[in-house]
Amino acid sequence: MMEANQIIRFGLFSAQIMKTLRGKGRYFGLQASNAPMEMLKQILRSERACRALQRLDLTMEDMTRECLFLIRSRLTSLRSLTIRHAPRFRLPGIFEPICQQLWCQNNNLTTLNLMRCSSAHAAQMVSLVWHFPTLEVLVWATCGHQDDLIPPFSKAGWSKDPTSLPRLRQPLKLLVLEHALEWEIRVMGVIPAETVIVAHPDELRLTRSMAHRVEMFPGMKTLRVLPRESDEERESRRVDDSAHSLGDQVSDNKTLPTLDVLCEDLGVVLLRDAELLHPCDCC
Repeated sequence: MMEANQIIRFGLFSAQIMKTLRGKGRYFGLQASNAPMEMLKQILRSERACRALQRLDLTMEDMTRECLFLIRSRLTSLRSLTIRHAPRFRLPGIFEPICQQLWCQNNNLTTLNLMRCSSAHAAQMVSLVWHFPTLEVLVWATCGHQDDLIPPFSKAGWSKDPTSLPRLRQPLKLLVLEHALEWEIRVMGVIPAETVIVAHPDELRLTRSMAHRVEMFPGMKTLRVLPRESDEERESRRVDDSAHSLGDQVSDNKTLPTLDVLCEDLGVVLLRDAELLHPCDCC
């Protein structure tokens, strides 16, 4: 199939997907096999197969350095890439400065989904959007990490800088952020996008971010958020949120405008019809 260029889409949804018969007597049983991972590596090591592959969807507990290197350096024809869960341990990161040269040029990639990948640092997503000029959809659904370094925020007027991201590329058609902390929303607010979905039960994070930075998501026409919570839902979720508040800014005492008012002032359509794509225990 590889030699015939027949593998156009490939998905691996668990490292435990195939099992082999091992052992004897009472120890006889099914054990996990490395066959799925070897099959993936075989595809990624083949230049011919990499040219034919258009969609790759991976869900696994972790990812080896070799696998991540092959994904970044070989897939020049890929149109859609989805990685769920792995790599988890930031070794190496999705797009660390020292690894940028390892990402191959790809003028075909239109969709990138990174879900629950602790290596997908918020600040690196801006670099990824710049690196893939044809990218139209970015889904980022992950959670803050205790070792995250909060980068400095851009100063007022940044979007008018000729070297800024909004001046150098067209807006994404869709940007989805889930489980984002307040500083992560502000960092990724420099990404230009026409439709933005921020799915987090705590709407105050987004409101404070937009109040601090009026130049959020340049080119945004539509903002979609989760439906309003009832009082009962809000209280049940507010049992103990302190462990998941990494990096959130402390609210000041001044009265914040509502999200509805902010969007009205910016000429942005606000819709409360979003849904969580990747629910997790953090919120």
